[in-house]
Amino acid sequence: MLPAVRRNPTAVFITAARRFGDVVHLKIGPRHGYLITNPADVRHVLQDNARNYHKSPLYDKLRAVLGNGLLTSEDAFWLRQRRIAQPAFHHQRIAGLAGVMAQAARETAERWKTIPSEKGPVDIDEEMMRLTRTVVLRTLLGGDLGPFAARVDDAWTVVNQHIGESFWSLGFTDRLPTPKYRRFLAARAVLMGAVDYVISHRRSSAAGSADLLSMLLSARDEETGEAMTDNQLRVEVMTFLLAGQETTSLALTWTWYLLSQHPEARHRLEEEIDSVLDGRPPEYTDLVHLPYTRRVIDEAMRLYPPAWGFSRQALSDDRLGGFHLPHGWLVFVLPYVLHRLPAFWEAPDAFDPDRFSPERNAERPKFVYLPFGAGPRQCIGNQFALIEAQLTVATLAQVYRLRLAPGHRVEPWPLITLRPRFGMPMVIEPRERVCRSED
Repeated sequence: MLPAVRRNPTAVFITAARRFGDVVHLKIGPRHGYLITNPADVRHVLQDNARNYHKSPLYDKLRAVLGNGLLTSEDAFWLRQRRIAQPAFHHQRIAGLAGVMAQAARETAERWKTIPSEKGPVDIDEEMMRLTRTVVLRTLLGGDLGPFAARVDDAWTVVNQHIGESFWSLGFTDRLPTPKYRRFLAARAVLMGAVDYVISHRRSSAAGSADLLSMLLSARDEETGEAMTDNQLRVEVMTFLLAGQETTSLALTWTWYLLSQHPEARHRLEEEIDSVLDGRPPEYTDLVHLPYTRRVIDEAMRLYPPAWGFSRQALSDDRLGGFHLPHGWLVFVLPYVLHRLPAFWEAPDAFDPDRFSPERNAERPKFVYLPFGAGPRQCIGNQFALIEAQLTVATLAQVYRLRLAPGHRVEPWPLITLRPRFGMPMVIEPRERVCRSED
């Protein structure tokens, strides 16, 4: 099965789930595991019996780049790091940062005015990455990337591809001195340099900021009173710099793609934005009045979840769906698969934002929609990402309409995250805002 998983993992897993049911035994190379799709089993692994499961050895590839931080660490060390970071993601604090998010979106809208119409398509994947990186730097890290700003996105793409393509390998070929591996090492060095720049810049600036980096710099161990080491600080900053921008930018990229393919949904979105905002820029308090905008984003993350899959390793024996799970075996929980199962989603491959209406949400079992994971290891930044995405869509869709470049092939690329394999070139078309005061 290993060659097939390397070629097209999402197709392999969807076929297995639809053909064999709730619990599917998989042998991928030397590893044994279960692919689970029953919501009760998913809840058991991610929430009710979460202490029996660690991130699987597949995450060692990611740990080699990010280090042992909030995303990759376990047990007491993970809990300590989570407690340090949690205040930065309190709901009231995120609401207070919404203005920074909205400002970044407005700056993107202004910059798009300078793009000449004859230039043709623009890679929206790159545009959204630039926007979300700006938000992360301003809100969480309180700075900029200086001389590394123009190189970070390309470097992360190289690293992402290296890890994604080697995720299912046996390990002995990953570090051969090939040109591709040397490109990976160079890209990782760029990311490390960018992180060191951010930390150094903050250490030399005035204290008293309330962003995440300031909290990490001032954090002390409750038992020893020791501060984070420079290496641990670097690990956490790397985690938030990359994880904080990558997934949100991809959610936005897939949202624009789906809207370009479904003009009725796009028109309804535009009508809602025009009616509620009446031509003014959106603010945090407007989001509650933009329910369809939120549904569009939710549906985009259902069809193309940026964090498309994750896995756990059992620390001791367990039972899933009536089957014995030996300790050391893996459990695969794949949002990309869960989100497309006919048992839970009518016409699962169709784009239908109204499936996230309150009425239809209430009918659907929990633990079948997991764009941010679930349980104690649920993404710490889920509300941050959703608010950022809603403000971005409302701001840009108010004044622009994005159209996929004619003839462009769109193909999901399941690396660490679910990227568009060939980018997302789109034509940016200004549109007239509809203001009720002018009716």
